[in-house]
Amino acid sequence: MTLSTQHPFITDLSSAYLSRIGLETIPDVSLEGLNSLIKAHLHSVPFENLDIINKEPLSLDPNRLIQKVIKEDRGGFCYELNYLFALFLTGMGFKVQLISGKVANAKGELGPEFDHLTLKVHLDQWYLVDVGFGRMSEQAIPISKQRFHLQDKEDIYRMDYEEGTYQLQIFRPPAGWKTLYEFTTTARQIDDFQDMFFWHQSSPDSPFTKKPIVSLPTETGRISLSSDKLIETHRDSKKITTIRNSREEKKVLSEYFNIVMR
Repeated sequence: MTLSTQHPFITDLSSAYLSRIGLETIPDVSLEGLNSLIKAHLHSVPFENLDIINKEPLSLDPNRLIQKVIKEDRGGFCYELNYLFALFLTGMGFKVQLISGKVANAKGELGPEFDHLTLKVHLDQWYLVDVGFGRMSEQAIPISKQRFHLQDKEDIYRMDYEEGTYQLQIFRPPAGWKTLYEFTTTARQIDDFQDMFFWHQSSPDSPFTKKPIVSLPTETGRISLSSDKLIETHRDSKKITTIRNSREEKKVLSEYFNIVMR
């Protein structure tokens, strides 16, 4: 089911959201406009799990998401960021549906259904849109049964299709092609994700309960906080700085990610 423009949350959202992601004008409902929104969001709203690490309960209530991401300049993870982005796009006039992804681990093993919340957006065709995966394409990716390659900055993406199932893959040398996640185009409701949303913020087996993760792309690379390390990549160079205490961590969060923790 496509998200409804009658959702009470959508009223008056556009201007505040555009300000949060640093855009002054409303883009057209077009592929170019969609790509400008994706890039602006990814460069402004960090992928992060700080509330999970601090054992602060998360919520998918739209008003709570507005408070956290827009008013408090925070980020979040897939369920929060992609759902919020879906409601925003809907308010802008895009046709959006929530879909479920099964994320591949380091061994290539796929997680369960609803392991990841991602989006499909319809223009001339359906496109995969994802602002909640961390490192991800800054362009909408065509959902196609025919294999293709999409160049996005330093990364190359492709999509494999077999019997109703798609796999989004990225080329990472020297290993080669790696599956990021598998998905179908079945439209979902936000309530379908609640069990996995809770599991990922509470289970010791969840990757999000193990260490703090904060990440933002830059024009030439990426900045990330992972555990006690600040990692700055710039094309082929990488700088790693050890964070020695909570005071230094708060400084890094503020200076690099514009996050001020309560």
